[in-house]
Amino acid sequence: MRRISVPMMKKYGVFILVVIAASGMVLCGAQTVKIADLEPGLRDAMVRDAKCQADSEAPAAGAPDAGRQALLQTTVGTKPLRGAGGHEVGVIVLPAGDCQCHSGNCSIYVYMKSEDGFRLVLKKEFASLHPMKSFKHGMPSLTGRHTVSSTVYETAIYDWDGENYRATQCARVTQGKNPKRPSIVKQECSNR
Repeated sequence: MRRISVPMMKKYGVFILVVIAASGMVLCGAQTVKIADLEPGLRDAMVRDAKCQADSEAPAAGAPDAGRQALLQTTVGTKPLRGAGGHEVGVIVLPAGDCQCHSGNCSIYVYMKSEDGFRLVLKKEFASLHPMKSFKHGMPSLTGRHTVSSTVYETAIYDWDGENYRATQCARVTQGKNPKRPSIVKQECSNR
């Protein structure tokens, strides 16, 4: 058996961490851009559907007002949504900033590609939303987490019903004194 020296372990340890970090970025597929720099169909859909929580209405797509210009400069993260065949069928858009986020949750948008551009199929406030490895009707299930407080969050699984994403399994998780044993209580899902 060959012994590995401490300097060699440090050298390989750093290399392994770099490989893990790089593969994580590739697997997540998240890309950060301004709304103005999104492909035209997705940009138009975001201008149509996104609104500041303080605003009563979203800016009109044709209006040259300051609100629309500010929205176009908003930074968003995008994650491709791949169907069961591996083809990109939609996108998850994760806005950042005070306009879309508060209390650790942000409005997250899920769009499907359609003949007319992009169609909004899910919009909710989440701390995080990720595709799962399970599929319903050829579309990946999604798992979302909504922060309620520093010790409580709600989690839900969203399945594709052929038209939209619907919450199918929901739970409230309360972190107690033992971090390895949170209290998990199943609850009714609201599909508003």
